[in-house]
Order: sequence, then C-alpha cells, then structure tokens
Amino acid sequence: MCRKNTEIGKRIRQLRNFLGLTQREFAERIYSSYRSVQNWESGDRFISESNLRLLIDEYGVSADWIYQGTGEMFQPLFRKSDSDIFLPAAEIIKTPFTLNNPDRYAHIVVCDAMQPVISEGDIALWIKDDGILRHESFVFLIGSDGRPFIRKYLLADGEGLLVPENRGYEVLKADDPAVRHVGTVTEVFSKKSLLPQKI
Repeated sequence: MCRKNTEIGKRIRQLRNFLGLTQREFAERIYSSYRSVQNWESGDRFISESNLRLLIDEYGVSADWIYQGTGEMFQPLFRKSDSDIFLPAAEIIKTPFTLNNPDRYAHIVVCDAMQPVISEGDIALWIKDDGILRHESFVFLIGSDGRPFIRKYLLADGEGLLVPENRGYEVLKADDPAVRHVGTVTEVFSKKSLLPQKI
C-alpha cells in the first residue's frame, strides 16, 4: 500500500465526514461506487486522476489540500482576479434578454446587505461603465479582499456614500481606497422569477 494512497484516502474520509455524507452519498455525486470510496479511504486503491478532478469540481476542494495536505480544505469562494468576475450573464442565465445583451455580466448575490431590493441568491446583471458614480444607482464593487459586492451610491452633503439597504451593514465612503468600483447594476433576476427587474 502506497503512502500517497493512504494520505489522500485519509483526506477523502476527512472531507466526507466534514460534509456529513455516507460513502454511498459521497460516491453518487462523483459518479462512483461506495466500494470505490471505501477502497480510496482505506488506501487499498488509488483514486484515478479523473475521479480526483470530479471530487475537486463537485465539492469545491482545494487541489493542494487533496494532493499534498497543504492549505485550506476548500477553494476560496471568491476569486481575486478581474477576469474571474467578468462572467458573461448568458453563461449563467440563458434567456432571450441575456443572449441579446452581451455587454451584461452576472453576479450571484451571496449576502443580504441589499435586502429587500436585492436578495441573497438573486443574480445581479451589471455593466462596465465610465467609472462615474451616479446618485441613487446600484454599483458593483470589489473589496480589498477580492470579494465582489453591491451597494447603492448616494451623494449626501457633497460626500459620496456606498449604502446598504439592510441597516445591519456599514455605510462606506465612495473614496475608500479599499473599495474599487467596477460597474453599475442594471437588472436583477430574482430567484423567484426568470424575468429581469430593472434597478
């Protein structure tokens, strides 16, 4: 029995236990048998490269963690490079609207900062713009940690503010160096409707 098999097997078991899945449930999601999962976890058989790729893609596992045991178990939810946030809307929502508006990018909302206007799970469509913030527009931003988010831009007493609809979140200054404006939200696809709502 190869040490590498045993170490990867231990991490597969650790992942499965963390997710609270049985061997059968874990196997079904990567199109394998529970006996294969048993063999991988015990180190009796080496998991194939194709099954490792399925596991990484299905469960969002970090390749470094599964192969070498280094770093975090899961890949970061938010990617840091600009190219990763410029996802054409038509790649997420295939409707006549998105197919006919190729300038729109999509962002899946992952927090409740803009509720009730924009809810967690909604898909916000946004466009790159000229960089000029317009009063009462919903703007697409990136924080210093690389996480994209949305706020409403308001001009109050000559100062630009980035305001959440949900008062449980802090108001930011538009000139905050930790925040970068990348576009303006134009429509939102609610998780309840496939018709875009103008913002």
